[in-house]
Amino acid sequence: MSDKKERTEIELKLSLPSFADYLKLIGFIGEAKNATCQKNIFYDTYDRKISALGYALRMRIESNRAIITLKSTTVQKGKAAIRNEIEETIFLEQALLTKKENSILELDICPIQHLLAQTKNFGELKPILQFENERIKKEIRLGDNSYMFEIDKTTYANGQIDYELEVELTSVEKIESAEADFQKLFKLLEIEFFTQKKSKFERALEIADLQ
Repeated sequence: MSDKKERTEIELKLSLPSFADYLKLIGFIGEAKNATCQKNIFYDTYDRKISALGYALRMRIESNRAIITLKSTTVQKGKAAIRNEIEETIFLEQALLTKKENSILELDICPIQHLLAQTKNFGELKPILQFENERIKKEIRLGDNSYMFEIDKTTYANGQIDYELEVELTSVEKIESAEADFQKLFKLLEIEFFTQKKSKFERALEIADLQ
């Protein structure tokens, strides 16, 4: 099963400072589809070669599928985070087999092959950290624009819980208008408008003291 995508991700990542703010936003979007539970596992070598190359390699497991994603270092443009990524969907059975150390290298998929091409002596891969995420999605219209809201509740290994809203944009030209739309919404809901500069992966590294 293959669903390879190579693309540039342009995303507003807005922190929800408290559980109360999280509930305010869920209340605003109204009835939504059931939340998707995601298990996120990140891989690297013992000497962190993937990180040194400026990438993060993630396997995301959901109820009926798994997605391998290779993400580049994030670049900020205004309040949006921009990064390149390659991702491919695999069978859930394949994902479960990668629990054995280094077996993820046996998957003949684009993100991993791209990484292997970067160095001749890549070394063994191992899971370095993981966290759970619960995502609620719903398309909402704000002003003249429609956005797919992705409201996340993320639980890290130490029990810390973060809340945030992620919104993907189709072009950099839409960043300014999206910022304005969400500033108005957050003001209406009495939520502090605060851009989350760090990815979930970066926050998980800090919590695990693996920066």
